[in-house]
Amino acid sequence: HAELFRSRQIREAAGAGVLSRLHLNVIGKTLDEAPEVDRDKVEAVLLENAVEFDGARLKAIGLRILQLLDQDGKAPDDRELARPERELSVETRRDGSVVIRGRIDAEAGAGLEALLSPLAKPTSGKDSRTLVERQGDALVEIIGMAAASEDLPVEGGERPHLALTMSMAEFEQRKATARIEGGGVLNVHSVRRIGCDSKVMRVILGRGRRCWMWGGPGGRSRGRSGRR
Repeated sequence: HAELFRSRQIREAAGAGVLSRLHLNVIGKTLDEAPEVDRDKVEAVLLENAVEFDGARLKAIGLRILQLLDQDGKAPDDRELARPERELSVETRRDGSVVIRGRIDAEAGAGLEALLSPLAKPTSGKDSRTLVERQGDALVEIIGMAAASEDLPVEGGERPHLALTMSMAEFEQRKATARIEGGGVLNVHSVRRIGCDSKVMRVILGRGRRCWMWGGPGGRSRGRSGRR
């Protein structure tokens, strides 16, 4: 692989064991995209950083170099401005955990990185979480902040709500799971944690799943709907 490069410095670094296959892939792609007049300087910077950083980090450095060389970037066309490429897939697993996959445009991505960066920093020198684990925790924090925002949209005059169904015995004994309206399940401990930070409305169903009693934390009452 290294022999394919015309650069003697790259071939020597690879021969000395400094460059991995990923290093070489990153260097090759970065040099291909860099302006021809700047390639020698870009190569020198990449080789210098390859001694200290692994291939994944070198890829980020290469992208940063290309951004600095072409700070304006490719001019977006009218279609990209009117409808940026964005997609999100949210898959709920049987245990209630959620797998998220998606893509957003560069402008929105920059905003997301700005939100994640301060929240994903290690809390101390003893923080053993990996980068992806810290970013996952940061995303959950952002979700919590958004849920508590006064600007959160409402539907039918109500804030977004979560409907959970489980028997009273299971709830009191902290056993089994709760079914989430729309699919998926949560264990009872998760349900109780959600309840601690929510406005809770408990609905008790009688025979035939008819509403018999409902009420918030302050009390209970019967209503006409319970007799229908």
